[in-house]
Amino acid sequence: MKKLMLLFSVLLLFCSMTCDDERYVGELLIKNESNEPIYYYKEFSTTDVTLDDISKSRLDNQMLSVGEKQKWLLYEDSFANDSKIYVYFFKKSILDQYSWEEIKENNVYSKRYIYTLSELKATKWSIIFTDNDIN
Repeated sequence: MKKLMLLFSVLLLFCSMTCDDERYVGELLIKNESNEPIYYYKEFSTTDVTLDDISKSRLDNQMLSVGEKQKWLLYEDSFANDSKIYVYFFKKSILDQYSWEEIKENNVYSKRYIYTLSELKATKWSIIFTDNDIN
């Protein structure tokens, strides 16, 4: 039992030494304050992220109900090489009304945000989608 505890302690110490907390920059909060469910898509990129770049299957799994929020820990390396975070929002009614091909062809979405690390810090790490946030 003592050997097991010693092994556990050594593993715990090793894990704490290898974790790089210095690279942590903040916690992103995305919240839905609109009157209907929304789908969101977030991506870090050094180039512009368009609707053609969005994975529909990934989007389908990223929904927030009314009043729901989601948080992510963000790290410095996500913003390496001047990367920005791109966040697209789609009201559920848009995805119900149009096919994905129509959405891409006509560039239909509810809102798109693009932030550098410093711009995201200025927002206090929050992106709150409301009914006023429609293109």
